[in-house]
Parts: sequence; structure tokens; C-alpha cells
Amino acid sequence: NWYKTIAKNNQGIWLGNGVSEQYAIKITRLSRELQAEIPIGFGYIIKRGVPVLTKFLTSETGYEEESDE
Repeated sequence: NWYKTIAKNNQGIWLGNGVSEQYAIKITRLSRELQAEIPIGFGYIIKRGVPVLTKFLTSETGYEEESDE
């Protein structure tokens, strides 16, 4: 609820997969690319409902690859 009161519903940042399945940010047009798996360290910047795939910067100790354990 706090997010909806301070943010516009057609702008935001989404980290990782699942942008096509969320309801907090309104996307104007869903495509197959939005449903595809994206690499670690990527996400979307959504401006006026249009998502743009973006690589986010991290430090060397930012995160590690997921393990199968």
C-alpha cells in the first residue's frame, strides 16, 4: 500500500525475472521478451509504461551465481 501512495503506476524499477507477472507497475504492452528468462544482474526500468531491459551495476562482492544446493 505504501508503494501505491508514493509511486506512479506506470513508472518504476523491476529487478530480475517476473516483470510480466507483477501488478504493481502498469506495462502498456506485454511481449514474449518480457516473459523470457533474463541473466542475473539485469532488470527493467519502466517509464510511461514502457519497459527497457537494463544491466544494473554491482560490486565484485555484490552477489554470486545461484547454486543447486
